[in-house]
Amino acid sequence: MEPEELETRNALLAYYSSRASDHATQLLTIALIGLTLIEVRLSSYVLVFGLPAVIVAALWVAGRMVYWSYLSDVILHVPDSLGKELARKALPPEERKYFEPALESWGLHIGTVEVVAHYHQRWSCFDSLAPSRLVTLCAVYVYVVLVALAIVLLVNHGF
Repeated sequence: MEPEELETRNALLAYYSSRASDHATQLLTIALIGLTLIEVRLSSYVLVFGLPAVIVAALWVAGRMVYWSYLSDVILHVPDSLGKELARKALPPEERKYFEPALESWGLHIGTVEVVAHYHQRWSCFDSLAPSRLVTLCAVYVYVVLVALAIVLLVNHGF
């Protein structure tokens, strides 16, 4: 491995690791928010709508944390040639003026993302917040709200 390639891999590894650590910090913050909602003993309405939002946010951030952790692991093993081949096809022509596909860091990043998407498919859905994923998050939120509402009704009214 050439020194330039090693330096590029180290820089990408540091970036991926910092993103994973950032999401771990966000997850702890969300957990504190959830515990605060439970401890303050707010009204049932706040628990029915607020706690599910905290749960869905925690699931999303935890998934993102695992995704960036996988990227941190894969960057050490991805072959350099894989990224160079994929980098040419990765960008639409109108965006190529902003990114240089021959850039070594870009090629390594594309190769790493491709390996994670191919071999760790269940976590690659956390790579971005596309509109389809936003709809899925909203559906999960509605489902968790309905479960929370059912639990509150069972506890408060004995159904």
